[in-house]
Amino acid sequence: MLAILVGGYLFFGISKYFRVVAFQGNSMAPSLYHGDRMVGLYPGSLQRGDLVYFQMPEKAFEALYGPAQMLGVGSAFRPYLIKRIVGLPGDVVHFEQGQVFVNDRSIPDAQVNAFWRKQGCFDRSSEGANFALTGMLSGEEPQKKITVPDGHYYVLGDTRQEKGSEDSRFFGVIAQRDIHNKVVAVVWPLFRAPEAQGLCGMPSYPGAVKFTGASSWYPHLLKRWDF
Repeated sequence: MLAILVGGYLFFGISKYFRVVAFQGNSMAPSLYHGDRMVGLYPGSLQRGDLVYFQMPEKAFEALYGPAQMLGVGSAFRPYLIKRIVGLPGDVVHFEQGQVFVNDRSIPDAQVNAFWRKQGCFDRSSEGANFALTGMLSGEEPQKKITVPDGHYYVLGDTRQEKGSEDSRFFGVIAQRDIHNKVVAVVWPLFRAPEAQGLCGMPSYPGAVKFTGASSWYPHLLKRWDF
C-alpha cells in the first residue's frame, strides 16, 4: 500500500476503488475538520450533495503554481481537494447574500449556515457570497449565475466564511475526469468533543480550532445532502 502526500492531503491506496485520505484545513467544517481520516471509494454515479476527492483544475493550478510549472512540475501533480457537489451538468447555480441556489431553489444547508452564524463569520457581502464565479483563479469574467456544462460539476466547501474555501466560485467547474473518489465515511479520530470553536479568520490553520464538551465516538458515515 502506498502512502503519498500530495497538495496537503495524505492518501493511502493505489486506485480509485479504495483510498484513505487525511483532510487538512477547515474548508469543509462542520462536516469535516483538520486531521479527519476519510474513506474514498470509486465515484460511480455522482449526485448533488456528494463529497468528492478531486484534482484542482489546470487553469487554477497554473494561476497558483506558475513557478512550479516552469520548473517542470506537470499537471499530474495538481493538488487534491475535497468539496461537495452542488451542481450537476445542466444545473444553474447562483448566490444571494451567502445563500446557495440551484435551479432557483435554495440548497438544504440550513445546519451549515447556522453553524457559521454561531461562529460569527457567516459571509453575506463578499463576491464569493454573491457570485457563482468570481474568476479569481480561472481567469474568467465574474458571473452571477453559471450553467454547469456537460461532463463537469460545480463544487463548494461547506464553510460559509469569506475566502474560506478554494472551490468552483474561484476556479470554476471541475471535469468529471479529475474526480478520483467519492468520500463516504470518517474513520479517524476515534473520539472527538462535539463543539468546535475558533474557526473564523484562519480557515486553513488547524491550531485555531478548539473542541469542547464531552468526547464521544466519532467515526461515522458522511451524509449526502438530498436536493
